[in-house]
Amino acid sequence: FLKKSFQPIHQDDTYNEDEIRKDFTIMNYPNVDRKVEDGCLFRYYLDDRKTFYDTLTNYTTVIVMNHRRDNDIVGKLYHAVTKNTGDVRYSIYSNFP
Repeated sequence: FLKKSFQPIHQDDTYNEDEIRKDFTIMNYPNVDRKVEDGCLFRYYLDDRKTFYDTLTNYTTVIVMNHRRDNDIVGKLYHAVTKNTGDVRYSIYSNFP
C-alpha cells in the first residue's frame, strides 16, 4: 500500500477465479517498526458494522480467515485497510486450496 492509499470496507469472495471454493486465506505482513500512527491497519468489523477492531500490520502479525467454518461466517467478515499515513506497507496473502 502506497502512502495515502487504503481499502474500503468489503467482504472477500469465497471462490477463486476458477470457481473453486477457498478453504482459507492467510495474510502476512513483512513490515518492521510500523506504528498505529502510520495507519494502514487491518480493520475488521463485528456484525453491526459499527463496532470494529484494528490490527497493526507488522511482521509479527498473521491473519487467517477460515472460509469453511460456521457456514462461511468468518470468510464473510467485513474488513478494511485504514489510510496509510506512513511509508509503503507490504502484505503477502494466499488463498487455499
